[in-house]
Amino acid sequence: MIPEHDEHGLLPPGIHACTLDEVRRRFCWTDRRTLLFNGLRKLINEWWLPQGIDGSVLIDGSFSRTKAEPEDIDAVFDLAPDAPFERVAICLVRTQTEHARLKSIYHVDVWARHPLIKNDLSLFFQYLGDKGAAELNLQRTHPKGILRISP
Repeated sequence: MIPEHDEHGLLPPGIHACTLDEVRRRFCWTDRRTLLFNGLRKLINEWWLPQGIDGSVLIDGSFSRTKAEPEDIDAVFDLAPDAPFERVAICLVRTQTEHARLKSIYHVDVWARHPLIKNDLSLFFQYLGDKGAAELNLQRTHPKGILRISP
């Protein structure tokens, strides 16, 4: 279940498990948000699932806030630690080399997370960051929540 936003329009700190349908019902209240959500759904079905790697998708960015017209969706594909190494390696390379193309087609800023990668994006994205901090007049390290979808 997706918790309510706080007074800043942010999810409470933590990683909140939800379904893709819950995200649609909760976050698609404008045409722009619906367009972005449809891009995310297509990306999962057309790009992520065919790779055959267990894992989940972490959703972040202004889409997970109460901002009416977010630019895109930030998504971290959280690859299962026990996934076959060859598939993980291919996914990591594809995430890097196809990043701009995926964003232009699906309107999703795609990242990957795996124990082989030293930067833990699931922790990084639980802080507001520079852009959100400037928009909300908060510290860039202000904690916030993200969503976890297990397709």
